[in-house]
Amino acid sequence: LPDETFQNILNETASAAYFGGIGVKALTMLVAPAAVSGTVTGLNISGNLTKKIVSSSAADLRASDREDLSSLGVPPDTIAALFANRWFTPASTTVLVDALKQLGTKKGIPQFVASCAGVEDSADATYYREVAALLARRVAAQGPLARLEIFHALPVAVSQQNELVVPLPADLLWWTPTADEISQALLQSEGAPPTAAELWTDGQLTPMAAAALRERGYTISTVD
Repeated sequence: LPDETFQNILNETASAAYFGGIGVKALTMLVAPAAVSGTVTGLNISGNLTKKIVSSSAADLRASDREDLSSLGVPPDTIAALFANRWFTPASTTVLVDALKQLGTKKGIPQFVASCAGVEDSADATYYREVAALLARRVAAQGPLARLEIFHALPVAVSQQNELVVPLPADLLWWTPTADEISQALLQSEGAPPTAAELWTDGQLTPMAAAALRERGYTISTVD
């Protein structure tokens, strides 16, 4: 389909969905139709983490992850729910936990992990792992976060300088009414307005999406 035709289809689809009652994958697909393909493209797993996963038993990984999640303030029942979710294997859970440990905060981590525990397919599990990985990349580049938040099923973060950080794993981000409304609503959340707004992605944006977000005040960071 030509880009203009596809954009019109996206607009028609997205106008009926907005926030309520749709899952993470559905929401993300409306904003970034090529996102969450099941490929773990943004995780950038370190050699030490790979060695740990390869050399440890499933039971050892679970024990290590339980200890780390507890230190991040995650309640035992939430940890148990995460471990019971078929889409978070011992290895993939270790990848998630490793990223969360790098964020420099405990605030919002229990809620984020609870959302992970509730996923219903591999695409949503991959999405959450990539979100955590993108946030870890942001921390490595610019310093610790103050907290994580779940905004209508969309995980976001706030830096210690009150900068809004929106992680979006995506192959290609299109500009839709949903993207328009979400990007605006994020800037108008309760409390002190953010001092800046950032979108972090491991994919690409259409020219329309990039121009609209920059006009709204977002800076765009693309990681390999």
